[in-house]
This record gives sequence, structure tokens and C-alpha cells, in this order.
Amino acid sequence: MAGRYNVVQIANFTKDLKALSKKYPSIKNDVENLAEELAYDPFKGKSLGGRFL
Repeated sequence: MAGRYNVVQIANFTKDLKALSKKYPSIKNDVENLAEELAYDPFKGKSLGGRFL
């Protein structure tokens, strides 16, 4: 897959991520790494089927 995609966090996600980072200190880094991977391969991971892609 050529190119790079934009990964955008919505305000609610950012707010919830900040709250979760108090309990899980590494979550911000984990999400940053995931966003970087998804920017190059948005279809990475397993399909959950049904309504989920």
C-alpha cells in the first residue's frame, strides 16, 4: 500500500486518553505507536466482523 494516511483523534478520545493515562502511564506512547502504524497500513489488525471493520 503506497502513501500515508492521516490518523485523527477526536476530542472525546483525547480527553478519555488523558484520564486513562493516570492509571496506565504507557497508554499515550502505545496510542502514538498505533497511530503511526495505522498511518501506513489502515487495515492492520484483525477484523471483529459484523458492524466493526
